[in-house]
Amino acid sequence: MGTTPGGLPWPAGSDQLFNGDDAIKALADALDARGGGLLVQAGQTNVTYVGGNCVITFPKPFKTGTVPGVVAQPQYNAGQLVEMVAATIRSPTATQFQSTAYQVSGTPGWFAGLASVSWIAVGVAP
Repeated sequence: MGTTPGGLPWPAGSDQLFNGDDAIKALADALDARGGGLLVQAGQTNVTYVGGNCVITFPKPFKTGTVPGVVAQPQYNAGQLVEMVAATIRSPTATQFQSTAYQVSGTPGWFAGLASVSWIAVGVAP
């Protein structure tokens, strides 16, 4: 069995075919030891902003102790005529993140009310 420059095992041409399952298991074990792969999640979540803040929980938690990268944007809900800018992400964890939204139409200030937030998060798989 050979190895890549990064240390991952692979079956060499001289390995016997009936040992292929051992080679695949060795590769899987080596990848597992490196902490798994990436988990990508995306969603559109209906939330209620209070004082410009809301909390969104990921459908599947990321690896404990890690912080995923998150991008989010609040959007109008049907019937609302509110323009929001300065959406930010605060306090991301392996299980959730906070979104803030500032309202620029009507009475400017931190947004309060129902909104739909589109988001994507990339982090370490559990």
